[in-house]
Amino acid sequence: PFERSHTVSCAVLVLFIMSGKQSRKSFLACLSLLAFSISESSASVSGECLADADCPTLTAPEQPIPSPVVVDLATVPAQLLSLAKLSDVESGPGVTRLIFTDSDAAGRAYVRSLMEKAELVVREDAMGNIFGRWVGSEPTLPAVGSGSHADAIPNSGAYDGTLGVLGPIEAIAALKRAGFKPKRSIEALMFTSEEPTRFGISCVGSRAMASKLDAVYLDSLTDILNPDHGSFRNAALKAGYANNTLNTKDMLSQCSLGDYGAYYDSFIELHIEQGPELEEENLSIGVVTAIAAPAALRCSFTGDGGHAGAQLMHRRNDALIAAAELSSATCAPKVANAIEAAAKKLKLSSKRMVSRAYHDSLFMSEVAPTGMLFIPCHKGFSHRPDEFASAIDIKNGVEALALALASLSLA
Repeated sequence: PFERSHTVSCAVLVLFIMSGKQSRKSFLACLSLLAFSISESSASVSGECLADADCPTLTAPEQPIPSPVVVDLATVPAQLLSLAKLSDVESGPGVTRLIFTDSDAAGRAYVRSLMEKAELVVREDAMGNIFGRWVGSEPTLPAVGSGSHADAIPNSGAYDGTLGVLGPIEAIAALKRAGFKPKRSIEALMFTSEEPTRFGISCVGSRAMASKLDAVYLDSLTDILNPDHGSFRNAALKAGYANNTLNTKDMLSQCSLGDYGAYYDSFIELHIEQGPELEEENLSIGVVTAIAAPAALRCSFTGDGGHAGAQLMHRRNDALIAAAELSSATCAPKVANAIEAAAKKLKLSSKRMVSRAYHDSLFMSEVAPTGMLFIPCHKGFSHRPDEFASAIDIKNGVEALALALASLSLA
């Protein structure tokens, strides 16, 4: 169907050059005149094609990526500071927000309120992961996702993780203001329990989404706030989650996002760099190509020995270098390219780089093609009270995220 705000009349004539052996009947079947008129009421009119005739497919023009997409300089920084006030420790420096505490519950309510204000479809799973979806024109397609975490280790800062939770909500709002209509749905999300402080394990929510968490192991972990009788599931139940689960295994199963590429077509995590490179090099955007992937493994690497100095570097077959390559997860080229293209469109300087810290994206790379978008942070400081990112760097990051999400949503 076609829709226009004014009356349009057109005719399409399809002609086929017929050979002498083809019949008049076949010729007439392939010769058709299609006329349609679309009134100011935007009524949809579809043209019909004669049976067995190879008529051209008529499609509406692809939704262009909007320009400009404008993010207010003050909006996200103000939201980050509002969220930072929700801390387990009311006085003293920094932010402390352990998973499933009262301050965590207040933070979750704040995130949900922003999703609802942006008119997203909000849902929460059995472990407390929060999703806010902007439904696209083809809602059955795998969506494009972006998110991070809001829990915080003791005496940390206001930007780690939280930028990647609030940034996508504002990116979606900016795209809406610009009049963009996504094909794939775009989803903002908040992961539960990325920090290991309470249960001694990181990235609980994203591990569950990727089906990379064992129920027996999760049940065995000590809850530092209830060391005698606590468990992750018990804490989740107390916080209002996991009520419709039979046990921990069932809880994990309900949170799985299924096969690779089934739920998300692509995923981006917006994050402060947590390192000094972007600031020192005066760059606006970091396009992450690999993420640190710490693991406890027992394995062997075999290389070739040689005399120090005489064995040239380019001819070395070094076992340690091979081992170093094992310890990172590679980001998806299509996601990195989308981030890079967004930075270029916004005339922002960028570089490709690795993430030396690990994030929820490490496990989301098992769910869908994944990438990360870094912005500078002051002196690379993170996980400390003086962690800081400037308003202009936040604005640049959210605008680049918005354009990258828009591009991926049309794929």
